[in-house]
Amino acid sequence: NEKVIAYASRQLKIHEKNYTTHDLELGAVVFALKIWRHYIKERDKPLRVRALVMNIGLDLPKKFLEAQTEVRKPENLEAEDVGGMLVETPQESKKPRKEKLEPRADETLCLNNKSLLPCYGDLNTLIMHESHKSKYYVHPGSDKMYQDMKKLYWWPNMKVDIATYVSKCLTCLKVKAEYQKPSGLLVQPEIPQ
Repeated sequence: NEKVIAYASRQLKIHEKNYTTHDLELGAVVFALKIWRHYIKERDKPLRVRALVMNIGLDLPKKFLEAQTEVRKPENLEAEDVGGMLVETPQESKKPRKEKLEPRADETLCLNNKSLLPCYGDLNTLIMHESHKSKYYVHPGSDKMYQDMKKLYWWPNMKVDIATYVSKCLTCLKVKAEYQKPSGLLVQPEIPQ
């Protein structure tokens, strides 16, 4: 018995075009509440407001915790290639050390003061996506992105993963192509005789 009672829309402002989908959807909820607040004030029963919200921003902490829980299992600690940070010597390779893995208040694991991102699922890709395409970062190059991310996160082959991710970004490729010198001639010139 629920029915749509009204629709509302507006064009994005210039600065809003750089917002992530999550921020745009949240802005849509705020916009709807502003224009229909007089209906909400008069209601005895609470009004349900539905909005589409992108899963990346909301599911990230949940996925992060799931991956952290998975990496704590002893069989996965051995399988996780942490570049010698957990295994001190070849003799200790059968017994990975857990002392350097420190739990934080939010139950995530910390490796040398950096959040450990296990290689389970697409967690690394989600983090890179948020770091690269966020409105605050505006598509940094691979070096800048690595320098910023290494302060907060660590995973095996992180620098290579970031360079690969940035090299496949279509927006970066388009912008880069505009400022590059055109490559050489497509047809080889004839050699004079």
